[in-house]
Amino acid sequence: METRAFKLVGHSALRMVGVHQRFAEGAQSEIWQMWAALPPEQFQQLLAVPHGDPHFSGPIGVTVTPCETLPGSGADQTGFEYWIATSLADDAEAPPGMDTLDIPAGRWAVFDVIGAMPTNLQATFAMVYGKPDWFAANGLRRDPARPDLEWYSEADTNADDYHSQVWIPVQP
Repeated sequence: METRAFKLVGHSALRMVGVHQRFAEGAQSEIWQMWAALPPEQFQQLLAVPHGDPHFSGPIGVTVTPCETLPGSGADQTGFEYWIATSLADDAEAPPGMDTLDIPAGRWAVFDVIGAMPTNLQATFAMVYGKPDWFAANGLRRDPARPDLEWYSEADTNADDYHSQVWIPVQP
């Protein structure tokens, strides 16, 4: 697996709005089914909300792990929660049927991903999480208080030059 370049970015707190679903540990391949099952009218409603951050005004994937960090997670503390989301202005309300998620400010390792989905995005996550020494080799630790983010551009996701980003929360 190749090593991908990244940049460290500090970012203010984010307020996200969207729909979410819990998945069993190791079920990342099922996320694409969630995207495919999202009704087009709900997706358009999501993108039409007043945005809080211009960079995160399009579709965003948010992975919250472990589930114990989520309200109402109860005794089941395994797996992860995946959100199809976008940023929401602080003074805006979530549309009916959608929830909000507040993400604290912090540093992120940001990877630009070029290529068709989902293969190239999954390869980036595999490079980071598939190598236990990636964080240590880069003088970083994963910040457990914040989720991973996936930024998607508004273009053809099947194109060889499609641009997306993976944001991994880090601490020095």
